[in-house]
Amino acid sequence: MPSTNMKIRLAIYDDIPRIIEIEQHGGRKFSDIGMEWVTERPSSNSRDITEGINAKSIFVAVNDHTLAGFIHLGMVDNHGHIFEVSVDYELQGKGVGKLLMNSAEEWAKHHNFNAISLTTFKHVAFNGPWYQSLGYIETDPDDKLPELKAIIDSERTSDLNKSERIAMIKSLDK
Repeated sequence: MPSTNMKIRLAIYDDIPRIIEIEQHGGRKFSDIGMEWVTERPSSNSRDITEGINAKSIFVAVNDHTLAGFIHLGMVDNHGHIFEVSVDYELQGKGVGKLLMNSAEEWAKHHNFNAISLTTFKHVAFNGPWYQSLGYIETDPDDKLPELKAIIDSERTSDLNKSERIAMIKSLDK
């Protein structure tokens, strides 16, 4: 399923079961590299996803009515923030994630944000290095980014810190 046939649209309530399924199955890539504990963490629940749909902050990649991935966006420290991006395990590596990331940046520009951020694993090839290839730069949030600092500090003190967590940010040209 090439990403050129993909369309990005806002998520709807009927997408909730598939979004949860994509999140659960998409994480299998972590198991492939010995990080099973990531996939064993609780996934989003329908209430969280419903809130994102109500806020018009979850987008899905669709091809012929088949959901291939999703991205959950929001605002942190007056800029865009990617809370989660996940692609169906069978469709990873086919450009769906990049398409979702591009749509996130367009969403942030549309909302007049001059940057977009995320948190991720530093040394996992399909995380930190991949985001870096898309123009994201590792940042150490300080008092100028208190909300991002709170997110990364929380992740670093949770079970996610079994592998180094980092915050990344990308400046956006409007």
